[in-house]
Amino acid sequence: MNQRLNVYYFSGWQKVKIINEIYTGMGVEYSKEEQPGKKLLEDFKVQQKKEWQAAKEQKKAERMAKKQRKAEQKAERKK
Repeated sequence: MNQRLNVYYFSGWQKVKIINEIYTGMGVEYSKEEQPGKKLLEDFKVQQKKEWQAAKEQKKAERMAKKQRKAEQKAERKK
């Protein structure tokens, strides 16, 4: 069964604790060094950063394309 839990309002250590409790409830055994919640949170942050960077690059490319179109239109009007 898939369910969602909005954890955006919790602090980092609370998120880790919640995820670890979910794993415990599912019967997954792990050592204290592993902490699946911590690993999951780190992976999420890395993925989110990549997505933000990609969106930033896309917006930059769109702005450059718009500038290029404006420059071309301006050059055509001068002819």
